[in-house]
Amino acid sequence: MLKGSYEVTVKNRRLQYKFKIYRNITILRGDSATGKTTLIDMIQAYQRSGADSGVQLSCSVQCAVLTEGNWQLNLSEIHGSIVFIDEGNPFVASEDFAAEVRKGDNYFVIATRNPLYNLPYSITEIYGIKNSSGNRYQGTKRLYSSFYPLYSDTVTIRPQLVIVEDSNSGFEFFQHICGRFPPMVCTPCSCGPARSSPPLQAVRPCWGIGAVRPLGTCVRSQRYVSSESLYIFGRKPR
Repeated sequence: MLKGSYEVTVKNRRLQYKFKIYRNITILRGDSATGKTTLIDMIQAYQRSGADSGVQLSCSVQCAVLTEGNWQLNLSEIHGSIVFIDEGNPFVASEDFAAEVRKGDNYFVIATRNPLYNLPYSITEIYGIKNSSGNRYQGTKRLYSSFYPLYSDTVTIRPQLVIVEDSNSGFEFFQHICGRFPPMVCTPCSCGPARSSPPLQAVRPCWGIGAVRPLGTCVRSQRYVSSESLYIFGRKPR
């Protein structure tokens, strides 16, 4: 079973891809003609013909390409490998594929522009492909490609008002986070009768953006929406 990170280098005379795979599911996204399909085609060519394909592949574990036809049978014969899947293979969104990923011992690199709701992948493992040109050599120019993260697990947000739906764990969590940046006012929002659902709670931290004022106005009226920075978790104010 694979554990840890693995560095992969795939190259021919004109192209070189070099990247690291850190988790069992990696997502490749980006516009057309950015190199996703080219990368997977090169790996598939090496898988079929080895060095005769003109492709060099360097990795401490086997790399394989999985396609639509008989994917379950083919996947059952792949173990301890990094499996690459190109766009246009709808089985990646199926529950059957998600079950195979969970019980298998492979890493997967999936090129797709669609969300995969059945797969538990990390936001930090969604990448694009960045291309840069190298020095000219014998009249040609090699293109060097690498992965870059599209998203970060660290987001700098300086809201003046944080609104959460529930009055229990969600409210307590954000109250604790906002409490790390005093002074702070925390009060239930006066939303009027709300017997069918818990009232919205308002957590108001101050990061030096403006003065902290008491929250006596219902957030449903959106009086603060037009003049304050809002971060809303849960249902939208009406």
